[in-house]
Amino acid sequence: MKKFRILCLAVALALCMLAVLTGCGKTSEETFSPAQQDTFLAGTTINGQDVSLLTAEEALTYLQEQAEHYTLSLKLGDNAPLKLTAADLGLQVNVEQKAVADLLEEQAAHITQLDYTIDGLYTVDLSALQTKLEALNTQLKEESEAKIAQARAEQLALEAEEGAEPEELTAEDEEDALPDEIVEIPDPYAAQDAELAFDPSTNSFVILPDTYAQYVNAAAVLARADEAVHALQTELKLEPEDYAETAARRADDPALEDALQDANEYLSIDLSYTFTPKGAETRTETLSREVLGGLYMVGLDGLSVEVDEEALGSYVNALADTYRGESSTTPFKTTGGSTININVTSAGQSVDDQALYADMLSCLTDKVSGTREAPYATADDDSKGFWGGNYVELDLTNQHLWCYHNGECVVSCAVVTGCVANGTLTPTGCFTIFSKDYDRYLRGFNADGTRYNSHVWYFMPFSGGCGIHDAAWRSSFGGDIYLYNGSKGCVNVTKSQAKTIYNNVSIGTHVVVYGGRTSVEPLAQNLSATAPELTVGGTGKITLKGDQTTPTYSSSDSGVVKVDESGNLTAVAAGTATITVKCPSSQKYLEGTTTVTVTVKAAEQQPTQEQPTQEQPTQEQPAQQQPAQPEQPAQHEHNWVPITSTVHHDAVIEEVTVVDQEAYDEPATYEVNGVVYGS
Repeated sequence: MKKFRILCLAVALALCMLAVLTGCGKTSEETFSPAQQDTFLAGTTINGQDVSLLTAEEALTYLQEQAEHYTLSLKLGDNAPLKLTAADLGLQVNVEQKAVADLLEEQAAHITQLDYTIDGLYTVDLSALQTKLEALNTQLKEESEAKIAQARAEQLALEAEEGAEPEELTAEDEEDALPDEIVEIPDPYAAQDAELAFDPSTNSFVILPDTYAQYVNAAAVLARADEAVHALQTELKLEPEDYAETAARRADDPALEDALQDANEYLSIDLSYTFTPKGAETRTETLSREVLGGLYMVGLDGLSVEVDEEALGSYVNALADTYRGESSTTPFKTTGGSTININVTSAGQSVDDQALYADMLSCLTDKVSGTREAPYATADDDSKGFWGGNYVELDLTNQHLWCYHNGECVVSCAVVTGCVANGTLTPTGCFTIFSKDYDRYLRGFNADGTRYNSHVWYFMPFSGGCGIHDAAWRSSFGGDIYLYNGSKGCVNVTKSQAKTIYNNVSIGTHVVVYGGRTSVEPLAQNLSATAPELTVGGTGKITLKGDQTTPTYSSSDSGVVKVDESGNLTAVAAGTATITVKCPSSQKYLEGTTTVTVTVKAAEQQPTQEQPTQEQPTQEQPAQQQPAQPEQPAQHEHNWVPITSTVHHDAVIEEVTVVDQEAYDEPATYEVNGVVYGS
């Protein structure tokens, strides 16, 4: 009986112990009161910060220290990273100890929860970052304006090269030379829409992808930075799609795909012309896909394709010169007094360039294929070069024009004609004005591939797309401007002169063109460069002087100083580096190269105030005893270790150790206030 009683007592005690451990029917999460736990469990985080085994007071101190020493490296695309300290960000812990203690109490009641978030734990002031972003946008805007100014200067500064001085403009003409008559130059740093372009390597139209703006959307960056700072994230890398304005038309726009198909249909026409001068054999000219590519251009909308009328005019002029028959000339007495022989229309021998131009323009516009007969002149012209005293005389050598009406000279002015260096020569010979246009745009592409869209008030074409027109973008005329800075083949005059010519000529008025140079030697660029002395971490810019094409920059040691495509310098480390500037050759210039040495000095050490420590309290903050903080890793980590066993093989005397599984190398139990939990 005694044994039985002892056994019953043992069972009862066991049941009591089980009741204690199980909370008498309560869940394990409700077992412990706050008094049983005064430190956070291992692996506990508050707003992502590890506070394992810390008291509420210690945890708050730790969070404050993390915020105090926090820095953020913010990188926007390819821009240099912005380094922001806690002071820059106005970062501070904004809660009392009670908020942390409340979490400790909550964990005591719910021991399975380890991750906590305190809303409003930190206060953040991003006004300093906003100022930096505004400064970055200001810098980008200045760079953009500088590039626009350079492009505008190239458009406006078509001054005379060495040689005769150009004639000065009258007050009326200077008033006409207004910038608003020049096509607007787009912001190179703005988002660029995807658009069509002709690719000469494949002789087909392709889609140029859209690009992001280089300017920074400050609101988007501030929002992402705010998230990063509240999480104490030390690095934030944003791509252009995260912070920059996107283009209105993306490369995957279905309308662009349809436009591409339509554009390439223009290049698929099969068009040929036969040329048969009177009494001569027939020759055929086929417009290849490569030729067609040079005669079309993409419209300003980036989607449509149209004929480049000036390019077509130059092409027709070349055909007329190639396929003319026997020369027919007539003597012509120039205004200067000399007599020259000029080519004049001879029945059946000279290509009727006006008619050919009109026919080819119609075929290209309407995608017409087939073989067509090139028209030749049908009437003799034996007027001996005076045409009743109504004609325009153009001396390319002296860059001068005279307009005669009823035998009287009504206009005598300096001009700028086709550019010799670019090969866009004004054709010579005897022509007739075949159209008089008022208030229109001349569009096409420059020699460097850039597009122009120039407004003119008066346009009088006389050979293909070449004609006489006003050029408000020019500040001077005459001299040797035409050698390197000439037109695309047209004859440029001032607005007042173009108006007078327009009022004194008719369709059919003859235009006699003679003289001029057909080749020119490229010019030296005569480059020189200077650079500021830099301090580590500082920036500067290469200053380049001399006539130049688009420069490229390279550094002999990017570990000392970096240089970007615009010549902007960034000092990396103390030392010297050589920056090489190369300007490629063009039809006008020889290749140019120059170098400049950049010296980078070490940054001066700034005296720093010693940070207050627990042993050195500041005057504003009296010393107080800080609780000891257990040593712990910055982050709670798990280390995996293999669990092995030994396998015996009877047939072979050997033992092999194999990995059965992987497990944590940390104990499977944990202790809270002296009570051990786990198995």
